[in-house]
Amino acid sequence: MSVSVRPFRAGGHDQGMKRITISVPDAVADKDRVDMAHSVRQSKRMDAASLPAYLDSLQRRERAARRAVSVPLLVHTVALAVAVVTASAYTSQDSPLVPTPSESLMALPLAVYLIVWAVMRVRAWRTGIGPGHDGWGIMAIVSVVVLCSWLATGLLLLGAVFFLGLGLVVLGARLHEALLWGPGPVLMVVGASTNLYALSDATFLGPWSTVVLVVLTLGLAATTVVARLRERRTAGAAVTVGHP
Repeated sequence: MSVSVRPFRAGGHDQGMKRITISVPDAVADKDRVDMAHSVRQSKRMDAASLPAYLDSLQRRERAARRAVSVPLLVHTVALAVAVVTASAYTSQDSPLVPTPSESLMALPLAVYLIVWAVMRVRAWRTGIGPGHDGWGIMAIVSVVVLCSWLATGLLLLGAVFFLGLGLVVLGARLHEALLWGPGPVLMVVGASTNLYALSDATFLGPWSTVVLVVLTLGLAATTVVARLRERRTAGAAVTVGHP
């Protein structure tokens, strides 16, 4: 293939000027056309197949930067430690004047959700990353409704730990985060058993319920560490789309 270039002289006079011809091998031109066609096909394939994966990767990195999993797990771990201390103090007392754990911890779910919501807001202000729409503020509002209505009876019977587990199941399923919803059912079973034992002394875990709650607290702490390490890896990973 050849390309002709005709020089231009100011004033419109081109006498004596020669036509310059640049020869380009046909193989090079064909290769350029093939590469361009390949790039176009690759771009279309990326748009059709890789865009959802790209958006999902961005969402995971955004949640990792916000610590949307490790922070709630950390706050729940601290809440479980408070529940363990409260249950231990109750079992060491033999007085009807000592409030049961369910009575002492009725406001624990509300406190947990408010703390998580506040921490997310503070982090959003400090880092410039939005707080997201994870639903912790909504759970705090629901907790207020439960405390101020006849639903507080269920909170007394099943205990605060049960409702913390229920909240993890609901929000973890909404966010598709197994590290959040996974511990939820265990919290619900152990929390209800511990609370019912304190009330009736007749559940299948019996006096071991507090010990199981301690083990669960340690397990949730380990899950928090796993979630934090995963967030660090995810936040530092590069976003890749399609195939090179």
